[in-house]
Amino acid sequence: MDVLHAENIPMPLEVDQWILSKKKAILKLAVMVMVFYNYRNRANEIINLLHVNHKGLKTDVIIAIKDLYLYEAEDVILSLYPDEILEIQYEMLETLAVIGSKKTLDFLEIEIRKQELKDLKLKMVYCCNSLDPERTDLFGSKDPDTQKMINHIRQIQI
Repeated sequence: MDVLHAENIPMPLEVDQWILSKKKAILKLAVMVMVFYNYRNRANEIINLLHVNHKGLKTDVIIAIKDLYLYEAEDVILSLYPDEILEIQYEMLETLAVIGSKKTLDFLEIEIRKQELKDLKLKMVYCCNSLDPERTDLFGSKDPDTQKMINHIRQIQI
């Protein structure tokens, strides 16, 4: 990516074919190039890569969705979230903090109440607070533990 930036190289036209590859390295390159050039024309293909069973590629795809503001990925992320490993869930929450809507808030309202892992719950509260601080206050009024997390997040953001 540094070479593309330093040399001011135009976007490779092959990127539309790369995103259709079966090879994970090519897919990763395609996603990185699309983010670098802010290329959103293959949003559906990027979102479909959320179903790939490869942690590294999936992580890159989730970050790309956030960087490209692919709001249309919200439903897919929310549907896949419960079955993902913890590291992927953290990345999904980071992305939902940017692209999420009321659907994400409704989903997290339920998840926060039942979440026992403090770090994951904290990331959920962060996500909610990023999307709607006023609604997050309502979550805190129902649970003192959640309120402590809200206070902590807001201290860090100051």
